[in-house]
Amino acid sequence: MSQRILKKLRREAAANPKKAAILGMLSLAALYFWAPLVRQWTAPGQNAASSAAAPAVMPVASAAPMAGGIMTPAGAAAPLPANLHWRELAAAIDRDPRMQPVKPKQGSNAARDPFVAPQAAVAEELGPATEELAEEAKTPDELGLVLSSTIVGATRRTAVVNGKVYGPGRELRAGDGVVFVVKQIEPWGIVLERAGRRFDLALPKPAP
Repeated sequence: MSQRILKKLRREAAANPKKAAILGMLSLAALYFWAPLVRQWTAPGQNAASSAAAPAVMPVASAAPMAGGIMTPAGAAAPLPANLHWRELAAAIDRDPRMQPVKPKQGSNAARDPFVAPQAAVAEELGPATEELAEEAKTPDELGLVLSSTIVGATRRTAVVNGKVYGPGRELRAGDGVVFVVKQIEPWGIVLERAGRRFDLALPKPAP
């Protein structure tokens, strides 16, 4: 049977030399990759003995005791016993002083809660809002608005504020950018409104 296969292979090689060369290269590559695996399969006892003897040859570093009775080599991680229960390992970690969290010093920035924004940042965020509320609380007199005169007629009402003429419903802008709305014009003065609040701006009293 083997002679017939060899004769057939020779005929194929003679008929197609390129094909035979490609098959030969593929066979060599397969032998290169499969030879180590076949060697391991054929000699399992020898590999097991060599792997079992390998740890004995490795140098053993000086061991340092760890809390809980577990020995760990100095400067390296040692394999833990296979029969060690996870509760014992957790208890040993809890007792190890090197595994305890470092407490921050008094007065240091690390003592603050990381989930709470610093006071400085809160002040910066609230700063513009506080300034805006302070601007809203200022009266027209404090913002430099001066009412010069008012004209109250049967069909028309006007007021002169800082040299400009305004009528009911007109917007009046102060020097700091604060905007009022002229709601009423009366003989004694005008009524201004801003952000739902009303302010009275009266005519200046005549000098005695």
